[in-house]
Amino acid sequence: MIFINTAIDEGFWSIFGAVVGAFLGALFGFFTLLFNERRTTSKLSDSLYKEAEFISSYMKDFFISVVSEYKRSKIFHEKGESFSGPSNIDFNTINTIFMELYKTNKIPSVEHRKFIHNIKYQWEMVNAYDIDRVKLIKTNAFYLVDRAKCLDIIYSLVTVLYYFDLFCTNKESFKFDESDFLLQANYIFNKLEIDGDKIINVINKQLTGMKGLS
Repeated sequence: MIFINTAIDEGFWSIFGAVVGAFLGALFGFFTLLFNERRTTSKLSDSLYKEAEFISSYMKDFFISVVSEYKRSKIFHEKGESFSGPSNIDFNTINTIFMELYKTNKIPSVEHRKFIHNIKYQWEMVNAYDIDRVKLIKTNAFYLVDRAKCLDIIYSLVTVLYYFDLFCTNKESFKFDESDFLLQANYIFNKLEIDGDKIINVINKQLTGMKGLS
C-alpha cells in the first residue's frame, strides 16, 4: 500500500508539474506575442508619422519657393535666378504603412483615413496648377510668373500643410477642425517665418468675393 500511494503521489506531481509547465509556457508565449505585437504596432505608428513629416518637408520647400516667386513675379536666368517645381512624391510608402496598421490593435480612425487618402489628390492638384506657372519671355529674356497660379498653389498648400502639422503633432488624436483659411494661413506663414500678410489678404478677398457671388 505504501508503494502504491507513493506511486500515485509521484504520478500526481508529475502530471501537476506538466500541467503547470504547459500553462507557464503558454502564458510566457502569450506575453511574448503581446510584447512583439505592441512593439510592431509602435514601430508602424512611428514610421507613419515620420513618413508624413518627410512628405510634408517636400511640400513646405515648394510652398516657400512659390511664395518667393509670387513676390518677384519675374525671374532673370542670366542673373543666376531660378524657379522651382513640385517634387515627384511617392505616396506608396505611407499608404502601405497605413494599411499595415489595420492588421494591428491600433486601427487608424476615420479622420486618419480621410487625411491619408486625400493628400495624394491634393498634391496632384498642386502639380496641375504648376503647369505653365512660369513662362519664358524670349523677347525680354526673362521668365514671367503667373501670380494667379501661385495663389492657387499657396491656397491649396496652406490647408494641406496645416493638417499635416496637426497630423504629426496630435498623432492618434488627430481630427479635422473647423478652422478657416485665415487661421490656417497665419499659422503656416508664422511657423515657416514668412511674411505673407499681403498674399493672405489677396486670397482672402478672393474668397470673400466668391462667397458674395454664391
